[in-house]
Amino acid sequence: MNKNLSPPLIPVGFWREHCGDLFPSIFDAEIKNLEDCELEEIENYLDKSPIWVASPSIVYSAFSKDRIAGTPSIKTDGSWVWHDTLPYYVREHGIALLMKFLEHIRHRDYMPLRDDEVNVEELTFP
Repeated sequence: MNKNLSPPLIPVGFWREHCGDLFPSIFDAEIKNLEDCELEEIENYLDKSPIWVASPSIVYSAFSKDRIAGTPSIKTDGSWVWHDTLPYYVREHGIALLMKFLEHIRHRDYMPLRDDEVNVEELTFP
């Protein structure tokens, strides 16, 4: 085992409807609308963070099959990991983020890491 591996990433925003039965349903997710100014900052953080696993496919919204929610790609900030559809669900459906994740984003002043600031080879999925 490589001793340089980082601790496992903390997953958020993986839904049964897109990722399989091991995950919770998005229809059971807590709804919490954020203030518009913070919503923009959070959406930017989620959207602009580095891609860890890229996939060129399209994922349609679980709420509306004619709306594109994102891709099957996985993004990270080196501590947390999320499905590319998370910004869509936060923005369009008010899906709440875990409070610890929201606090983490706020602590970083809503500034996503650049691609070169995350060593994806050292990351481990939980």
